[in-house]
Amino acid sequence: MSAMENAGHILINIIWIQGVLVDLIIFKEHPEIIKSFTATNKSQNLGKYRQEHWKKNFSEIIERLKKCFPKTHPSWFERLKYFADIRNAIAHGRIFVNKDYILYEPDSEQKTKKFEKHIKRKKPKSQTIQIKFDDKNFKKALDGIIEFDQKFFPSICKKTGINYNQIK
Repeated sequence: MSAMENAGHILINIIWIQGVLVDLIIFKEHPEIIKSFTATNKSQNLGKYRQEHWKKNFSEIIERLKKCFPKTHPSWFERLKYFADIRNAIAHGRIFVNKDYILYEPDSEQKTKKFEKHIKRKKPKSQTIQIKFDDKNFKKALDGIIEFDQKFFPSICKKTGINYNQIK
């Protein structure tokens, strides 16, 4: 795949992660919905709650998840922050169809430093970050997504009383 295809693939998967997180929060905060929930029969309230949560940015969803599942190991939340940063870079970066990178310029030096924790960058000369979605970076992000799919989500679903396959 090309770098842009890699970036698009990662973005869609991160959006999917955010959607699953929203469902987990809703089921934790409104356990009465679980009783009537099946893959084909969804509560009307679920749709209403989803719409409310989808208006929030990813970092707000992560903070809400922390409150709902306080015993979750902090490393999972750090990985979610990585996904939030990558999502923002793809969604708000300057994309070139003929280049193998995206230019991303966070709106503050603090956000630039925070984002740089996730990428290797030698001697930054400006706040603009060049992100390559080559096979190595793609694999790193995809491996993290797969780990959420195989470990994190099933574990949280079990604690919530939801069959993960119903919200997957």
